[in-house]
Amino acid sequence: MKYFTPSLGPMQGSGAALLRSMQNVAMVPLDLLVREAVQNSLDAALGKAGSDVRVDFTVRQHATAPVAALLGEYISGEALHRKFPKGGRMLEIRDSRTEGLSGPTSMDLLRSGDSHGNLLKLVYEIGHTRSDEGAGGSWGLGKTCYFRMGTGLVFYYSRTLADGRPAERLVACMVEDETSRDRLQTDSATGIGWWGGTGPKGGPAAVTDSATIRRILATLGVSPFGRDETGTVVVIPFLRNDLVTLPSVYDDATTPSGSLPAWWFKNDQSYIEVALQRWFCVRLDNPMFRTGPWLHASVNGKKIEREAMLPVFQVTQSLYNWIDKRVRMPGDYLGRKKVPHGNVLLAPVMLNNVFESAGPAGYLAAVQLSARQLGIGSPDNIPDPYLCLFGQAEKSAPFRPLVTFMRSPGMSIRWDDGASGRGWARGLKGAADGKYLVALFVPEPGRRLAAALRGKLGEPEATVESYLRSCELSDHHQWADLSGYSIADRIRSGVSKRLRDHVDPPVNGASEGVSIGLARRLANLMLPQRGLGSDGRSGRASPRAPSDQGGLTGAPGKGTVGGGPGAGGTGSGGARSAAKGPRFMFLVDGAPAYGRDRITLWWRLDWGTGSDAREIAVLVDSERGPVSEQLWHESGLGDFPFLLTDVTLEQLAPVAGARAPLRIEPTGARLRLVPDMRSKQQPDALALRGSFSIVFPAGRTGELCPLIEAAVVTKGSL
Repeated sequence: MKYFTPSLGPMQGSGAALLRSMQNVAMVPLDLLVREAVQNSLDAALGKAGSDVRVDFTVRQHATAPVAALLGEYISGEALHRKFPKGGRMLEIRDSRTEGLSGPTSMDLLRSGDSHGNLLKLVYEIGHTRSDEGAGGSWGLGKTCYFRMGTGLVFYYSRTLADGRPAERLVACMVEDETSRDRLQTDSATGIGWWGGTGPKGGPAAVTDSATIRRILATLGVSPFGRDETGTVVVIPFLRNDLVTLPSVYDDATTPSGSLPAWWFKNDQSYIEVALQRWFCVRLDNPMFRTGPWLHASVNGKKIEREAMLPVFQVTQSLYNWIDKRVRMPGDYLGRKKVPHGNVLLAPVMLNNVFESAGPAGYLAAVQLSARQLGIGSPDNIPDPYLCLFGQAEKSAPFRPLVTFMRSPGMSIRWDDGASGRGWARGLKGAADGKYLVALFVPEPGRRLAAALRGKLGEPEATVESYLRSCELSDHHQWADLSGYSIADRIRSGVSKRLRDHVDPPVNGASEGVSIGLARRLANLMLPQRGLGSDGRSGRASPRAPSDQGGLTGAPGKGTVGGGPGAGGTGSGGARSAAKGPRFMFLVDGAPAYGRDRITLWWRLDWGTGSDAREIAVLVDSERGPVSEQLWHESGLGDFPFLLTDVTLEQLAPVAGARAPLRIEPTGARLRLVPDMRSKQQPDALALRGSFSIVFPAGRTGELCPLIEAAVVTKGSL
């Protein structure tokens, strides 16, 4: 085979840069590979829903010398034999019932406006991807994970149709760190090289001669495709020995030194078998998959069957099927475990002012299952779901919720345990009665965005599917909203609310105070969006008592940054008073002022009756209720995140502009208004207008939202 390596030049990429492009060090390498390889195969599927795509993984031993001979003098055979004196392990990933590596065989054959085809995109180009909406990625960088699995050498073989006739192609590529002392390519300044044929203009091309291809395949131990088959084979020789090693971020002190977290960590093929389930469980051996062919996968010749998958993945597939059919297919896991239909949450997730026509953004399905229903313990002894998903077992109840989400390709974007304040089950500590909560969100792919949103995005046909696809990073492991939009975050909020209501339904008649939408908007404008520590949602809710009035934004029953209990409310550390309590509201005519670390707000306080002091306090608005400064400290959460400062006060009634007969006592997160006993004016019927700043000290997370409460405190608590 001919060898080509790009020369150094302006904007020329390098091997070292390509190997870093995925920027994901928190995932087991074989997880990255399985996700990318299977998604590439599914993107190239020939059939439609009801048919299947085959993807077969094979791991085997191979000798060093035959592979080195294929590459010739362009690599250091001595260095390769020194690294692999007894040969290495080879991974073969073979798909069929796909279109194969279609398109031109060389960049020399491209003309302006031509389709680049699968071959050029996969082998010769970085950053080129499929443009169809239901495709896996939108970056074109995922393919670089192949080079990270071994020495950087990858062989690509394919049988496709060119102008309606069968055509075979084969090419090899190596990407390695050009600065490494152990590099294998002796004449490459970039660390990138191709082996194959020669294009019409002298550039690199795939080998197309069938006889030559058969000789190379025989050396690699790869079978050619049959007469009526089309598909692709990716061959990675000289595999690394650490492909199933958990990253250091997953170190578990409870795992004995030298022991494996679970049986699938013992070798590559065992791990691939579970990784296929972890990321493609809804599509794997599921003829009911709706948005394309279902996935037929095998590892070393053993097919992965639905009923042999680990229970948590069978549950997820059942939930997916229930969203659409709402009937159980033969062998349905929830049916076998006799889970009543009524125990499964099936709910639309609605968003306002987002879509062109009425309808949900997608659907949520969730179920709570016992350890026995998941096969944990005798006689099944199945590992708990957290070990199956994260490589670490959950230590004790309440068990964290497990939520996955996906687009139409059916690959789980990630598994989320709800621990983050921005997670898919935010504020939900666990299911009831020691059960495990498993949930799944699937968007409605054809739901078109509203015309105004499509215009802003510059995409006339933008749908929720295409928007979410654009929100994925190159490793497809999260939905991160585009700047200025919040569709993905609003979906997460809708899912988390549905899950909280399902696990911990609201109690009718219980007062929960006023948690205000504008508070969230103001805090999101002011503070960093993510990645800065705990958000305090593990704090205990402060005591609440029935309220006899709303807190408000200039009109009863509405709220902004806060509102609070009336006579029955309590201040931080205060005792109950029988007096008629204060009525607190934010003023719409006093526009908020934004600073680098604060929001300044105007408010009104109607005193009520009685001479007891009034207290205005800022609390943290958590999903389980407001968390006061006192309870925040009792929970060991560190410094309280909000302060009240820069207080001003004026009297509106009964004497407008008069000096208020009050003493102002600001104490951190609380502001007490204490009647001046020397004044002849009683505070009854007093109406006050004031302002203060809510300060967010440096280093606090932007995921916390302030809540304001006004309450009566007795003289004994002053």
